[in-house]
Amino acid sequence: MADFRRWIPVLAVLAIIIGTASTANAQAGLSCIAGGAVIPQLRSEGITELTGDLVYNCVGGKPTIIGQQIPRVNIQVFMNSPLAITSRLIGAGDEALLMIDEPDPADQLLCDQSPTIGCQLTGTGAGDAAQQAAYKGPGRFNVFQGVPAALNSVLFTAVPVDPPGTALDSSGNPLARVIRITNIRVNASAFHGAAGVTNLTALTSASPSQTLPINQQGIQTIGIILQGLVVSYTNSPQPGGFSYQQCFPSQTVNTDDNPDSFVEAGIVTFTEGFGTSFKTRGIGDNSAEDATATVVVDQNTPGQFFNTETGFYNSQFPGSMGAAPGGAGLADFGTRLKVTFTNIQAGVTITADAFQAGSGFLELQGTASEGGPYNPVGGFSFTATSSSNSFTWVWEVIDASLAVESVDIRFTASWSGPPNQPALGTSQISGWFAPTSTDTVAETEAVAPIPRFQDFSVNPDAFTIQKCQTHLLFPFVTNQLGFDTGIAITNTSTDQYGTTPQSGPCSLYFYGLNAPAVFTTPSDVTSAGGPFASTVLTMAPNFQGYIIADCDFQYAHGFAFVTKVGTTDVAMGYLALIIPDSPFGGARLPQDFTRKGEASGEQLTN
Repeated sequence: MADFRRWIPVLAVLAIIIGTASTANAQAGLSCIAGGAVIPQLRSEGITELTGDLVYNCVGGKPTIIGQQIPRVNIQVFMNSPLAITSRLIGAGDEALLMIDEPDPADQLLCDQSPTIGCQLTGTGAGDAAQQAAYKGPGRFNVFQGVPAALNSVLFTAVPVDPPGTALDSSGNPLARVIRITNIRVNASAFHGAAGVTNLTALTSASPSQTLPINQQGIQTIGIILQGLVVSYTNSPQPGGFSYQQCFPSQTVNTDDNPDSFVEAGIVTFTEGFGTSFKTRGIGDNSAEDATATVVVDQNTPGQFFNTETGFYNSQFPGSMGAAPGGAGLADFGTRLKVTFTNIQAGVTITADAFQAGSGFLELQGTASEGGPYNPVGGFSFTATSSSNSFTWVWEVIDASLAVESVDIRFTASWSGPPNQPALGTSQISGWFAPTSTDTVAETEAVAPIPRFQDFSVNPDAFTIQKCQTHLLFPFVTNQLGFDTGIAITNTSTDQYGTTPQSGPCSLYFYGLNAPAVFTTPSDVTSAGGPFASTVLTMAPNFQGYIIADCDFQYAHGFAFVTKVGTTDVAMGYLALIIPDSPFGGARLPQDFTRKGEASGEQLTN
């Protein structure tokens, strides 16, 4: 967890400013107004969402005399919404940066003192050229590191701000001293599930306020929090997902009528909640398809919003501020999406492609772990056992556009038939952003990565492997009024056609007058080729009604023979009706008789 001892209240550092310059000499007429920054959309699932910059344009005032110390001021940013600032901790501060006068990359000079102390500068004079160069050149610091000051606040300590006075810029317009605050990340997941959109606002204050007067426009909107991800699942439209039978090896037929040894295990569709929800790590250099993940490129132009997980990043900053990984503004990887399977039946193998192409420009590449460095894999495959039946696979965004895009990730399952058939049961599937975390405060790179997300996923059923069964209906049987009924069930899975023999018991369920408990046949009686035969008198004395028999094998057939006991000419026989297998957990659904096949409801045949 974050070291809260690093958080320094404003009052504790005011003494640093003593002796910098008198108030009367500093800011007569200086005024700072807010505006001019991009307002990005933030993902409500994200813990480290990169906000828009805070920008203040300061004009007027009295420039500092040449050689005198420029007045220094503490500048503190507060999130008006109750959101934690999660900018990465680096050294004594964090990755949030304050820049003055939009320095070009070649002119950017990071304050070389501890961010808890700040840096000093001396005045360059009041002339146009002098004021234009006040934050340029050797020794002219123009980038300052922030320090966490509270859970929802960041402080820039003892920043030297020289009023531009009446100086003109290179175009002849009044010179504005531009203060830009960037690389603030927030835990937007605190607003996940909120109706509509949520505006993220921030307030900036200065101390002493007369040194840097920020007017009431200091409250700025720096982000709009929206749902960033929509996950949908393609499987059978009922509990249990896709339904398969245990006694058959996995096999489907493609459009060329060539058998493939797999079946559908589910399709997870990831759709952006808004056009910039899926982001690459950085801009890359186009040297390879996944250069955005493997090549770290400086993104160090003030005010340019790159729509990447990385914010403002300058690799030339000294020490850990510019080092990769963990440098200020640099994300550890691009947006990642993960799929988790649980409760996979032993003996089932799940596979998926590592490379996924979505709509538009969206491309994903499988990587080896959820929170580790980008490590592309060639493909995904997992075989479940009785002791290992769950996994998570991860894909990283390596290309995306500004449009709303989506990707379908297809999973297949395969297994063998008898005698090595898979276990029975139902597996679940879940898709979400990655990595997920419960760490919702600022951390170092070694503790928690950027980006990271709260887990609000669901886990619907993916597919079910059911017993191979035959369901027989004996619509009328009796052992009353002097009648008795003979019941015979035959297993016909042994044949000359190469069918794999099956075996198992049959469970007989009685419905009607004097119905007994379930009667289960011995399994060896219904082995392939062996019939079961009995009477209602033996199984359910004095019963009259109907019987449904569930046999744990296919190709079961039944025959019933009703006779008047002691006579030879009062009798009749019939074949048991077959109730089709249902993918709805065994439920019989009434349907019209014009439909055929799976999920067509009860269509009794013999």
